[in-house]
Amino acid sequence: MKFSLNRNISLPSILTAISEVSGIKKNILLSKTRYREIVDARHAFLLIADNVGIYGQEEIENFVNLKHASLFHAYKKAHLKEIKDIINKVNKHIHNDRDIKQYK
Repeated sequence: MKFSLNRNISLPSILTAISEVSGIKKNILLSKTRYREIVDARHAFLLIADNVGIYGQEEIENFVNLKHASLFHAYKKAHLKEIKDIINKVNKHIHNDRDIKQYK
């Protein structure tokens, strides 16, 4: 699964976009909570961050305080409709002209 995101987008900007489109606060996304909608949003973050192509697996997982297998697990779950929906919303949100500068 590839995304057409700006290669200069930062991890905090991706997290902000995930938070805004999912309605889940950033501190909750970064928590250890395992509620399905939060886990799906966190997986969407991992997948988007990995596909930007400038961050390593360890850097991404450390940013959200997760263990080494989290990114692999996110790829196993990437087919889920809920995760695809979040990713599509983030793509639209970031590519919206009024939001592009905020996420560079």
